[in-house]
Amino acid sequence: MREALGIVTARKKTTKDASRPVGGYLVVLSVRGDSGPAFRFEHRSRSISRTEAILAAEKQAKEQGLRPWALLDVEQF
Repeated sequence: MREALGIVTARKKTTKDASRPVGGYLVVLSVRGDSGPAFRFEHRSRSISRTEAILAAEKQAKEQGLRPWALLDVEQF
């Protein structure tokens, strides 16, 4: 309304720094295939929720025909 009356001049719009990386989680699972020993499976998730990142990692492992055995590490980046 003030701009319409000419009382206030136009404001500068601020923008976020585009070079700032978006965070997420690196989830490390111990998985097994049909046979053989367990091995490490790493999944990078851009989710802000730790639980959703873990569930997404387990889902991706299952899609590749692997069985999640144990959660080894969850690290925020």
